[in-house]
Amino acid sequence: IGDDLRPGVEVDGVRWIRFAIRARSDREYPPAKPVPVNVEVDLLNRSENADVLIIVLFEDENGTALDRLELGSIDAKQDRLREEVQKHKITAAVIEATRNVYLFLEVSR
Repeated sequence: IGDDLRPGVEVDGVRWIRFAIRARSDREYPPAKPVPVNVEVDLLNRSENADVLIIVLFEDENGTALDRLELGSIDAKQDRLREEVQKHKITAAVIEATRNVYLFLEVSR
């Protein structure tokens, strides 16, 4: 969280270039408080128009599941770079404890 990830994978003609989660402010939050974040996704669609679904799983250092975040559907137009920013909330305790992030991408036409 806070870093750019470069998945570099291609699924059904959609190349996943970049992923990031960034807090929208630097202020401190109590552990149970939801923290506003921006989720940034860059996709390049080299095929026909597609809807892309991304799911993020958060784990702690022991592999224990902390939370799941499902992004809203992303409309990826043919032969276009799509730079998407979505606003979500993640509990401060989850942000603090996260050591592993698993990313899932589904393309539908």
